[in-house]
Amino acid sequence: MTSPVYLHIGLHKTATRFLQRSVFAHLDPAQFNYNPQPLVDRLYRHIRYPQDAQAGAAFIEEAARVRADGRKLLISLPDISGDMYNSHENARHNLQVLQQQYPQARVLYFVRNQADWLLSAYRQSIQKGMFGPLEVFLNFYDGEFRPKTAQRRGGMRNVDAHGLRLLDIYKAYADTYGGDNVYLIRYEDFQKHREGVTRQLAQWLQTDTVPVHKDGGKRHNRSFSALAIQLFCGGLKAPARPPRGADQLSDWDRIYSPMRFVRNLRRIFIRHVFDRLIYRDWDLLTRNDMRQKLNAYYQAENEEMARYARRPQDPA
Repeated sequence: MTSPVYLHIGLHKTATRFLQRSVFAHLDPAQFNYNPQPLVDRLYRHIRYPQDAQAGAAFIEEAARVRADGRKLLISLPDISGDMYNSHENARHNLQVLQQQYPQARVLYFVRNQADWLLSAYRQSIQKGMFGPLEVFLNFYDGEFRPKTAQRRGGMRNVDAHGLRLLDIYKAYADTYGGDNVYLIRYEDFQKHREGVTRQLAQWLQTDTVPVHKDGGKRHNRSFSALAIQLFCGGLKAPARPPRGADQLSDWDRIYSPMRFVRNLRRIFIRHVFDRLIYRDWDLLTRNDMRQKLNAYYQAENEEMARYARRPQDPA
């Protein structure tokens, strides 16, 4: 009999690091083969470079080797749900890759309110890449969200704020693996009912309980504060029209520009000095009613997604 396979496919920015470090990493290694490194590395390369036949062959070979392990296989890789900066456009291709190797699997899929997810993605983009205002990241000009037409604007990553199709990803997996085998959990429910979601995880993994490692409440992945973004990351400089577009940074900007060194110094200062002393945060999406407009746009999709979501409740 083939050993069970469990796939945690994302999204990014939905407690993935907590699940990986505080839950999955503490499962009984005698029962669970969690994220075997060669397999996950080769899967990541295969979905990142789908045209690389060698990468595909390497993943298929490693998948066959891991199948002989005999333990339950658990893969947690948020990249499976697709490129977070490009509307998860390769999600269906990644599903095909998984379905070919794992025709029977139980899937865990975390979603999040689109406005909150976009704001979190923006914060990540400036922590790792070029600085700039939220409006540029969201392509918001003259009071409306516009389509994405270049990979970068003014050197910044940017997204199509109206291009998130989180429900479509769920439906594709449910059609492939069956709705009973796809656990759709909302990040907001995880925040309110963590114990309830933990019981849902145990059901998904077909085990009595799952361990939760206590980390003392430390926040290892805290984003820059709104105040720091506005003071040091160009958060107040919303342009009236889209900045210059490009598909990638020039070698000068990426490697040689002195501003790269300056940005890294700012990151160190924000993370280790400013935000430790003065962490003042607020909702950056309230500017120009961006949150209200995003919630209105995605309202129907969210109402449908709520009908599919598992709704755990903590004990009274």
